[in-house]
Amino acid sequence: MRKPIHFMAVLSLAVVLDAQPAEQPFRSDGAFTSAIGHDVAFSALTFIHDIQGSGASSPLVGNADVTVEGIVVGDFQCHQQLNGFFLQEEWDQVDDSRRTSEGMFVYDAGFGVDVRVGDLVRVTGSIAEYYSKTEITDVTAVINFGLTMSLAATSVTLPLPNDADWEWYEGMLVTFPQPLTVTDIYNWIQYGEVELSVNGRLMTPTQIVHPGSQAQERQALNDRCRIQLDDGSTMPFPQPIPYILPENSLRVGSSTTSLTGVIDYNFGAYELNPTTAVVLMDDNSRLDSPAKVLGSLQVASFNVLNYFNGDGMGGGFTASRGAATLAEFQRQRTKLVSAIVALKAHIVSVIEIENDGFDFNSAIQDLTAALNAATTPGTFAFIDPGLSRIGSDEITCGILYRPDSVTPHGRTAILDHSIDPNFTSLNRPSIAQTFRTTTGQLFTLAVNHFKSKSSACDDDPDIGDGQGNCNQIRRAAAQALVDWLATDPTNSDDPDFLIIGDLNAYAMEDPITVIRNAGYLDQVARYVGEEAYSYVFKSQSGYLDHALASAALSRQITGTTVWHINADEARQFDYHSSNPAGLFVPNYWRSSDHDPIIIGLELKAPFTVQLAAFTAEFRDRQVYLNWRTASELNVAGFNLYRAQNAAEDEFRQINSVLLPAKGDSLQGAEYHYEDSAGNPEDYYRLQAVALDGSVQSFPIIGVTIDTDLSIPSLPIELMLYDNFPNPFNLQTLIRYDLPIPGEISLLVYDLQGKPVRILKNGYHPAGSFHVVWDSCDEFGALLPSGLYLCRLRYGSEQRTRAMVLLK
Repeated sequence: MRKPIHFMAVLSLAVVLDAQPAEQPFRSDGAFTSAIGHDVAFSALTFIHDIQGSGASSPLVGNADVTVEGIVVGDFQCHQQLNGFFLQEEWDQVDDSRRTSEGMFVYDAGFGVDVRVGDLVRVTGSIAEYYSKTEITDVTAVINFGLTMSLAATSVTLPLPNDADWEWYEGMLVTFPQPLTVTDIYNWIQYGEVELSVNGRLMTPTQIVHPGSQAQERQALNDRCRIQLDDGSTMPFPQPIPYILPENSLRVGSSTTSLTGVIDYNFGAYELNPTTAVVLMDDNSRLDSPAKVLGSLQVASFNVLNYFNGDGMGGGFTASRGAATLAEFQRQRTKLVSAIVALKAHIVSVIEIENDGFDFNSAIQDLTAALNAATTPGTFAFIDPGLSRIGSDEITCGILYRPDSVTPHGRTAILDHSIDPNFTSLNRPSIAQTFRTTTGQLFTLAVNHFKSKSSACDDDPDIGDGQGNCNQIRRAAAQALVDWLATDPTNSDDPDFLIIGDLNAYAMEDPITVIRNAGYLDQVARYVGEEAYSYVFKSQSGYLDHALASAALSRQITGTTVWHINADEARQFDYHSSNPAGLFVPNYWRSSDHDPIIIGLELKAPFTVQLAAFTAEFRDRQVYLNWRTASELNVAGFNLYRAQNAAEDEFRQINSVLLPAKGDSLQGAEYHYEDSAGNPEDYYRLQAVALDGSVQSFPIIGVTIDTDLSIPSLPIELMLYDNFPNPFNLQTLIRYDLPIPGEISLLVYDLQGKPVRILKNGYHPAGSFHVVWDSCDEFGALLPSGLYLCRLRYGSEQRTRAMVLLK
């Protein structure tokens, strides 16, 4: 144990100095005097771990004339740095508790003694908690013993058991043995701060798990998986910009495999100030064009981050959003035009454009004119709904299109609270427009911008389940949207609908679940996968920008991609003139804060058959097959299949040539076929064939004997029966009764509540029916063994049955 030492005079020492780090260019080798200009009296030594204690703050706060001795593990004395250094206890003086840090910060208010990493130093001063950081301040004596000592860094592995465990390492030299990924660069250029995480970038909890306890657990894990990398400086906009990569950028998704420094606490966050050079690798390079999505038609969704053109005549930049000056607006427009042109999409929905109408000076006119100037006059046009403005918000949605590829078909429809009171004015009105391709195919685009999470809503606060403010507002808007689209508001008479836009809800949140439960399929999840994102907020990634297709349209989508030109980029690369000089480049990088989404389509002629009846009767040693349709659209004909059991792979076609269709979209037809090789134990399946060769199969039926061919009496209540067999291997029969015709949905869900297969969705005649589920999801992939739920919905009623798949 060391004894107290008292010094009553100025002490001059010769100090041996190691080679100094590159980040300390202001130091010089030689001897110096380790005094502060007056008599120095050192009191009894106090161990650093006794000062730190095991709690969040020091038990010795307020004590003056406390003397510590330790090794300098981080030197940041320069006034452009942290104005101090980090001192850590020698290894032979540490205690046996991991909960008490062995390091702390010494604040240098100008005491005139220079230190280096490795120096053995003794300091006397007062103990303080500076915004919750334990430090020695009001220093009265400092002595550098002139000894160079090494101290091994403590290894820290993420995730920490508890987020509060960072306090155990405050002020200490640590190293991370794991690869770390850049998960946020929001304060990189302004403050030299970069957020790092283990196991790749952090995903927003409700992007990948359900709201509630799952999201809360995921958020807690995320918080324990990250550490903030600082540059050891207090200067705003440090120069040169730290950690910059060769392309004069640093993107979310970059990584490092070696990181060593001291743990500090500032502005409510633990951070690491590096003591060795930080090497970052560009694992997420910029892509100069979006990935191919195939298809003859491409549709894009792009949040353009407050595109406001003032009064349209060079002035009037007084709005609370968007550019503050004409010069800023011109820079913003340059970036956005380059991005939209590079998308090469035939239709582009724009979200967060100024809601100032459609005349010559409007924002959408300005953007369209700029796009035509950058390409060829007439390349772009926009949808004008014939209103002075859409809703009452400052911002709205708009639709740009290329007239040489698509033509607006029918009227433009607007969804607002006057159409459905549940769609409150806190949401921006949705716009629906049907388009016709040059080959005559139709589809309807619905562009949306739901209420944001940023501000609270009356009676709809953030309840802590991960969905943020106003979730019920967005959920009601989603329900109103799918209900509205079910009425075919543009009178398209076509089942192809695409919901796009900024829904301000991540993939697993209630509003998206409502839309999926209505039969729409998430195309971003389908083609991009679980790591999809278009937005980075508070160090976590996910997508608020969606592409949700009706079941009929989903079969015609050829690909979906997210072009990461914005979310991974530094915000100071945008158009604002308040950013440091030299950062603006007239290109599409950081043209907004959201990434654009591109969807590829290969539209086919609409193909629908409404089957009214299908029977099989054994009579006179053969099976008589009869079916009747209520309507047919673009149907070439029918095929019939027979099997001795209901297993899908046992069916064989019995008609040698296609049975030609006789109905149309206004009326159906009756059909008859005699199967001389049929038996009473057989099963039959009817298949409709479209003009383009695509097919639609109908439920399997069994043979009846001496059955009256008239339509049986209708059931008296909505019923969903237990599937048979159950448990089942690969296939199971699901029977249900519908007392009156109407809109139904029959979906299969997994235990997380996610719809995995749409068996029926849309208008359905009354009667008793059955369908065979083949254990596949909506994309044809076999699902794993487990418990699934089958749910029949009709109006406000629903029926649910549990099914067990055993392979």
